[in-house]
Amino acid sequence: MAKPVATAATGTSAAAYLAACGIVARLIAARRGAPVGPVRTSLLQGALIPAAMHWYRAERPTDSLRAGMPRSEPDTIFQCSDGSWVHIMACPDQASLMSDGLARMSEADLDRCRQAHPRTPFTTRTFPNWQANVEIFKQHPREAWLRSLRAADVPVDSVEPLGKIYFDEQAQLNQYAVKVEDPHRGTTIQPGAPLSIAPPMRIRNPAPLPGQDDENVFEMQPRLRQPPAALPAAGVPSQPLAGLKVLDLGNFLAGPLAPMLLADLGATVIKVEMPSGDPMRWLDAAFIGCQRGKRAIALSLKDPASKPVMERLVRWADVIHHNQRMTAARKLGLDYESLRAINPDMIYCHVSSYGPQGARKDWPGYDQMFQSSCGWEIESAGQGNPPQWVRFGMLDHQCALASLLATLLGLYGRESTGQGQAVAASLLGASVLTVGETIVQADGTLTPYAKLDGRQMGVGPHDRFYECRDGWVCLLVAPERMSDIHRAAGVGEESFERWMRAASVSDALTLLRRCSAQAVRVVLDDGDSFFASADNRRHGLIARYAHPVYGSLDHVGRFWDFVNLEQAIERPPPLLGEHSRAILRELAFSEAEIEALLASGTVVQGSVPEAVSQT
Repeated sequence: MAKPVATAATGTSAAAYLAACGIVARLIAARRGAPVGPVRTSLLQGALIPAAMHWYRAERPTDSLRAGMPRSEPDTIFQCSDGSWVHIMACPDQASLMSDGLARMSEADLDRCRQAHPRTPFTTRTFPNWQANVEIFKQHPREAWLRSLRAADVPVDSVEPLGKIYFDEQAQLNQYAVKVEDPHRGTTIQPGAPLSIAPPMRIRNPAPLPGQDDENVFEMQPRLRQPPAALPAAGVPSQPLAGLKVLDLGNFLAGPLAPMLLADLGATVIKVEMPSGDPMRWLDAAFIGCQRGKRAIALSLKDPASKPVMERLVRWADVIHHNQRMTAARKLGLDYESLRAINPDMIYCHVSSYGPQGARKDWPGYDQMFQSSCGWEIESAGQGNPPQWVRFGMLDHQCALASLLATLLGLYGRESTGQGQAVAASLLGASVLTVGETIVQADGTLTPYAKLDGRQMGVGPHDRFYECRDGWVCLLVAPERMSDIHRAAGVGEESFERWMRAASVSDALTLLRRCSAQAVRVVLDDGDSFFASADNRRHGLIARYAHPVYGSLDHVGRFWDFVNLEQAIERPPPLLGEHSRAILRELAFSEAEIEALLASGTVVQGSVPEAVSQT
């Protein structure tokens, strides 16, 4: 019933990223002559970042959009012979250990495994020998599996306890885990910056002691009391990043989300896809959560005839952003050195799995693998339970927001120096930052942190879900205040859970709030009421587009409020190649050249599917 503990941090972390990104976007806008003023975001808007992949209201939903991303699919976490676990993100059958194991199985055993196959769309498509895989994984220890799977280029990582990632060589080499001298704890290991820019970010000092800067702050008070400069007179303000041009070469989620948010801030974004499309297009709900605001061109990048198109797109762009594996990017001529020769002023942001330095810099990786290696699959399962994957996108979202911040910092630097640069973010860097609720002490142990209980109800009586007679309540209160709640309920500590089960949600909330506790009704899916809220629409938290397939589409709206700068979120997620012809014209290709590119299949012009256009 309980939400895994890892998800509790995602809204908070996302809101922190949004605040930082909003500040830098505001500074860029001011450098460009826009009026000064505030930027606002919230914990709610941070939580809405992942909700955009799950909440929508469509006039004509497709079967895929209606299905969403159900939790019925099994986690691709497999136990090894030594009791440890691995999380894989592709069929393992080509790995030598697995192919040998399958070859040794009798036809009777294979048939038994086929009968036990969990026939879901994902396992049927990607894991045809699922049950056999489960059994063969238990025949070898984890280290042997890691070697075999990686040799076959199967994305895999081990399921590790929280905190072990601090000792990861790749994390330390890329400064995602850094040593910090703490006045109380000595030499500690803590999260470093989750991104790479020039000049590099660095940690200046440890966490401050209580009151250590009182004297300096009091000296600043006369200046702090000065009223802020008045906002300029109302007019027709520009958007924060109006005029900025972004080329999005990314796929899945960690790549395309940051360009979508740049579009939300006013940038013009062109999405480049192969004619086969972004691999996440088949999953409509996930796709629309990171693609609005863009125009799309379908371009066969492996075709030499595409080179003139790419060169003009690169010259056009202020920002180039992608998450392709760098080995593939180099083959296509999309690495930084190749593109800098065409456009030296651009900001080039690459999103990798393991960071730009080290032996694993070109390894494949997925959100799930970092949930496993950073400890969240153990912590989210609850004490004593097998590891459990949280949900798709938890760390992809964090990585994408880190790449957005890196891109904006690069742009702000360019406003000062006039020079472009390469910036970077990674799943590993963003993931290490999420484990900051515990750090490594001088003796190598971790600082204490709250652990989810075995029932997945919470981390203690004061911070957990409680079942009531007609629903569930989430309670958060200081531990020492629980005795006040027990007295108000007229029961002892050992009987409080039973009292809650007998109470209605309304009565429980009344009592808890009377004791000044934070408590809310647990809602399993709040999407419908979210879109029905007039307040949400008035505050811009709901966006509405006219989509060529879905018809009228309500979606999660803006993530910032710039007060005196606009945010026009009007363009729906694009169809594959929807704007190919128009983009080619804007790039000054002649009509004859355009027709030749389309006829050869180098460029594909998208259209509304016939079945949809006739409805």
